[in-house]
Amino acid sequence: MILRKLYLLYTSFFSSKLVLFFILFILTTELLLTDLLLPVTHDDIKSGAFSSLNDHIVSSKLCDPRVKQYSGYLNIAPDANMFFWFFESRKNPKNSPLTIWLSGGPGYSSMFALFQEVGPCKVKRNMNKSRLAANSWNEVTNLLFIDQPIGAGFSYGARMVNTSEQAALDVYEFLQRFFTMFPKYASLDLHLFSESYGGHYVPAIAKLIIQNNNLIKAGKIKDIIPINLKSCGIGSAWVDPIIQMRSYVNFAENNTYKPLLGPQLIEAMRDTWILCKYNIDECYKTNTKQACIAANITCWEGYNGIFTQNSDAGLYDIRTKNDIPVPIYTKYLENPFVLESIGVNPTVITKYLEFNEEIYFRFTDSGDLYVIFKKESF
Repeated sequence: MILRKLYLLYTSFFSSKLVLFFILFILTTELLLTDLLLPVTHDDIKSGAFSSLNDHIVSSKLCDPRVKQYSGYLNIAPDANMFFWFFESRKNPKNSPLTIWLSGGPGYSSMFALFQEVGPCKVKRNMNKSRLAANSWNEVTNLLFIDQPIGAGFSYGARMVNTSEQAALDVYEFLQRFFTMFPKYASLDLHLFSESYGGHYVPAIAKLIIQNNNLIKAGKIKDIIPINLKSCGIGSAWVDPIIQMRSYVNFAENNTYKPLLGPQLIEAMRDTWILCKYNIDECYKTNTKQACIAANITCWEGYNGIFTQNSDAGLYDIRTKNDIPVPIYTKYLENPFVLESIGVNPTVITKYLEFNEEIYFRFTDSGDLYVIFKKESF
C-alpha cells in the first residue's frame, strides 16, 4: 500500500513523455509558513547515544512546522560528518514506514529533492519563506534526506570515497548511528529511494544491508542494528552505461517529438560511439585511471558533447531550450538564519553547493560510472 501511495505521489510530479529524465511538477498549497527555530530538545534521542563531539542535531519549525523534525550532522568516521534532514509523517508517524532519499550525481545534494521534488515544502519566490507542498511524500511516510557522499551538500570532512561500494559503507554507518540515536524508527519498514546515479547507490546499499542482516541473523556479527529494508525505488536510474549511452544517438534521431540533430551530426555520434564503447570496456576490464579518463573524454566530451554542443534542446525536457535556471531554494539555503536553524556548521560550510563536481570526477576517474548494476551483476 505504501509503495502505491509513493508511486502515485511520484507520478503526480513526473511525466515520461519527451524527456531524457523526469519533468518536475510540484503542486503546493498557498499556506505561508513562519520559519521559527524551536528550542533544541533530545527527548527522542537515546540517552548516551552521543559518542562524538562532532554529532550535532537540532529541531526546527522550518519547511513543515506541523511535524517533528531533526537535522544536523552525524559523525560516521574521523573527520567525516554526514548531514541529514528528517521529517516525521504527517499522518500516524508511529505506524508509517521510513523512506530514505539520496540524490544522484554523483555529487548532488539531497536538499535538491527536498525542495524541488518530494519534500514537505517549496521556497517562495522572495526566497525568505517556505510553503507546504501538498503532495510531499511525508503525507504517508517518515522521510529522511541524506547528503552523501561526504562533500555533497552540507556534509563535510576529509574522507573522500570514489566508488558506490565505499559510499554504501558510509551510508550504512550513518544508519547505524541514526537508529542508535532514534531507536523508535529502527523497527519501521524502510524504503530506499533515489534517482539518476542512485542506480549505482541504491543497489550497493541494499546489497550491504541484506548481507549484514543475514550475518546478524546467523549470529556472525553482533552489536549491529538490523535494518528492515522492504523495497528500493530509483527514478531515471543510471544502471548500465553501455545500454543507456548507446540510446542517446537513437533518441536524438528517432524520438517522437522531432530530430534533435542533423544527419551528419547523427552519423558523427554513431562513429564516436564505437570508440566510446571500446574505452568503456577497457575502463571496466582494467580498472585503471588512465583507461577511465579516456572513456570520460571520448564518451562525455566526444560522443555526448556532439549533442550538447550542437542542440539547444533541454536535457530534462526537449521541448524547451537547454538553459536550466538556478533554483530559488539555493538562495534560501544561503540565509544564515536558515543554516543555523537546520544545524549547518557555519565554520566549515560557507556556501551551499548543490552539486560538487569533485565528487563526480572521483567516481568517474575510478571507473565506478561504468560499473553495471543489474541483477546478474550481483
